[in-house]
Amino acid sequence: MSKYIIKTSDSNFSEKVLIAIRDKVIFTLKDDDNLGIKKEDLKDGVHFIKALYREGASKKDLSVLLAGIGISSMGIGLILIAVFDPEPTTKLVILLAGGVVLMLTGSLAILQALKAPMKVKFGTKGFDVSPA
Repeated sequence: MSKYIIKTSDSNFSEKVLIAIRDKVIFTLKDDDNLGIKKEDLKDGVHFIKALYREGASKKDLSVLLAGIGISSMGIGLILIAVFDPEPTTKLVILLAGGVVLMLTGSLAILQALKAPMKVKFGTKGFDVSPA
């Protein structure tokens, strides 16, 4: 039996699913909003985001996920610029600090969950999802 039940009618259910995938938590996804989520859509975070887009999830859900990925990517970019830029050291410290803050606050959880493999089976209450 799974420890957590996540319903598609919950607020921010997509974030909850990705965080559960990242943390390798066993959970049950109940599609009570009839989004059309299938077993293969829960293989990993990338498939889940594709399913949300395909099934016409709310723009709010998708924008939160994509913004987190974008902010984390910006942080990584700032760190790379700081490392390869021949400018004075004061700019280096500002770029490195800014990059680390953006990366850590930019939903790094989403990036970690994108390729975490999961095992999915259909249970009595919905899809039972566990780490592979």
